[in-house]
Amino acid sequence: MTKKLNGTTDGICNKIIKALHNNESTDILICGVKGDGKSSVGVGLGRLLSDNFSIDDIVFNVTDYLRRAEELPPYSVIVFDETGTQNSGMSSRNFMSNKNKNVVDVWQMVRTKKICTICITLDIGRIDNRIRETFRYHITPIKKLTDEDTKGHGLAVLCELREIIKAKQSEETDMLFKLKSSRINGLGAITVPLAPTWFIHAYEDKRELTLKNMMEAAQKLEHAESQKKRGRGRPRKIESISQ
Repeated sequence: MTKKLNGTTDGICNKIIKALHNNESTDILICGVKGDGKSSVGVGLGRLLSDNFSIDDIVFNVTDYLRRAEELPPYSVIVFDETGTQNSGMSSRNFMSNKNKNVVDVWQMVRTKKICTICITLDIGRIDNRIRETFRYHITPIKKLTDEDTKGHGLAVLCELREIIKAKQSEETDMLFKLKSSRINGLGAITVPLAPTWFIHAYEDKRELTLKNMMEAAQKLEHAESQKKRGRGRPRKIESISQ
C-alpha cells in the first residue's frame, strides 16, 4: 500500500477499508474542474486503499467496469474515470436507453462483492441520479502540493472530503439525503500522494488509447448514419413494364 502523508489520511483510509470489510457502502465520487488533479486523486486513492491496485483496475466505460468487477476478488478497488460521459454508459442523458436500464441493478450487485468503486467526473449532474445516490463519500481536490509542501514526501493533492449520511424521511421534509460536514470522526481534509511516474504514464497511455478508440467508433457511427440517410434520400427506381 502506498505510504500516506499524515494521520488524517490514515484514519480516513482505515475507516473506508473497515467499512468495505463490513459490507458497508464505500463508493467514492471525485468531482471538480478540469486540471485540478481529479484523476491523480482517484489513482492515488486506489493505491492507498488496495495493495493490489493496478493499471487494469482503471476503466472508462460500463462494459469494462463490469468485466473487471467480475475478475477481481473482494476488497478490491476500481477507478471509473470519465464517469458521466456518453461513452461511459453512466450519463443522465442516455441512461434510460435499453442498454443501460439494468446498470443500477448491476451496480448494486458489484457493491455486494465488497468492491470499492471510485468514480471521477467533471460534473456530478452528468451522472444519473440513481447512481449518484449510491456514493458514500464525495471528494473535491483543493490544491496541488509540491514536494516542499509535503516536507519531502513527494507530490500530492489536498482534498476536501464529505460523507453522505442517509436521513430518515419525515412528514416535514422530502429530503432523503443530507451532507455531513467535511470531517469524519473529527478528522479534516485528506492529502492524497500521487502515483509513481511510471504508473501515471501507463494511465495516460491507457486513457489516450481509450480516447482514440472512442473517436474511431464515433466516426464509424457517423459514417453509418450518413450512409443510411443517403439511402433514404435516393429516388426509388421504377422499372418500366413492357406491354
